[in-house]
Amino acid sequence: MDSELVERLNLETSNAGVSFGTDEYLAARFAGLQLRYPSLCLFAIKATIENIPFDVSDPGVARLKLAWWADRKTNANHPLMKIALELGSPVEELHKALTGLVNGLDKEYTQNPFDNQASINAWFEQTYGGFFELFGPDVALGLCAERVRSVLRMRDQILVHINRVPLSFYQDLNFDQKVLASRQDKLAEKIFFDRLLEESSCALEVAFRERQQEKGLIAIYAQLTHHKLIETIQSGGHLLEEKIELTPLKKLWLAWRLRNRS
Repeated sequence: MDSELVERLNLETSNAGVSFGTDEYLAARFAGLQLRYPSLCLFAIKATIENIPFDVSDPGVARLKLAWWADRKTNANHPLMKIALELGSPVEELHKALTGLVNGLDKEYTQNPFDNQASINAWFEQTYGGFFELFGPDVALGLCAERVRSVLRMRDQILVHINRVPLSFYQDLNFDQKVLASRQDKLAEKIFFDRLLEESSCALEVAFRERQQEKGLIAIYAQLTHHKLIETIQSGGHLLEEKIELTPLKKLWLAWRLRNRS
């Protein structure tokens, strides 16, 4: 690997928040030498785009930024895109992944809340499926992990991620979405998130049981997500009050153990 290209990649991935200690970095690091740098670059592109709604408070400006990424002529000028192509990422598949992610995130500005879990699952598949197809064959496990990560990100980005919980979930608990967004009813809030974390854990555990021998990039990414979810549940703390993070050393050990298991 050309040292100058690696230096550019490290700079741009760090700017995107995908650096040592993050789940994305470690999943790419243990994906194997052939996949390490391309997947790290793809994770950085994904992070750059999906963080636009959180980094830009004005919806109009955010949608313009998303539209910029959807245009082949403009996004080709981004340093990460140039690096991805230099690393051999497939052009058409990458454009498909970008289109899905951009369209899915843009749709959140105009659509009504999701009615049920099936509609949520369909949105995640349309939005993130293209990227996980680039990462490996186990797309379903990656999508399940991405849904869990959305729950875990609610502490910092509640006004976006709250809409990724179906209305049926609120109705089952007789809970008002607007009350949660205002954070006025702490008891109801805790009941809501305890239930949401429990259901997320069950879904991810089922996905793992169906894929016990998987140990590739997506499996490592999902395992790191799962361990963070378990620690959040075991902490007994309120999801919106306590930010649970695995240490980089623990993440490194978990990723190494999964990659090297027999």
